[in-house]
Amino acid sequence: GRLREDALHALQGLTGKAYGLSLPAWQAFLEQAPADFLSLADAQEQRRVGSSSSVANYHGLWTLSTRFLFVTDVSTSMQHVDAGRYGTSERLSRLAYTKRELMRLLDGLDEGVLLMTFSGGVSSWRRELTAVDARQRKASRREVEGYRTIGGTNVFAALEQIFDEAEADLDGHDAGETTPDTVFLLTDGEPSLGALQDGRLLLEYVAER
Repeated sequence: GRLREDALHALQGLTGKAYGLSLPAWQAFLEQAPADFLSLADAQEQRRVGSSSSVANYHGLWTLSTRFLFVTDVSTSMQHVDAGRYGTSERLSRLAYTKRELMRLLDGLDEGVLLMTFSGGVSSWRRELTAVDARQRKASRREVEGYRTIGGTNVFAALEQIFDEAEADLDGHDAGETTPDTVFLLTDGEPSLGALQDGRLLLEYVAER
């Protein structure tokens, strides 16, 4: 899934077209395009387009990947209620809305998923992806239902653990279908704890790792 997604983004970036996963549409375009169409592509026309074939849509971010790690901020500020912010009249806390979104995803996924939470520290649920059967789905839902808020916001600790575990997988012999290739990290605010708390430096750290 992730390979198809990267190929799709490359096509859209090179051509300025957005035909999604429609192979006939891409073939028709290539057959009719002028020889120098790459130089004519208008960057302003580029757009990231979802597809009915998407595996997951998480808070408006879609992906074709089937191997996920969902990292959720459970710091105290996630108790805050944003009335009417999520297109509903319900008064939901940020954590309650996030849990609802995760539940919806878990119910629709057939492949493996890993869950991680962070506040002042980091907590992981499982280390290896497995196919999602009824028992696995029930266990993952129970894990998400148990999310409670506590402490400050240490984004760096979560990022460090994500990359350390990925590096260990790459150095080992078991890397591949049992490890995630797509990470969704959700936080509601600025870091308040950790070795790095500046947003710009955190992005540099991500790029470096």
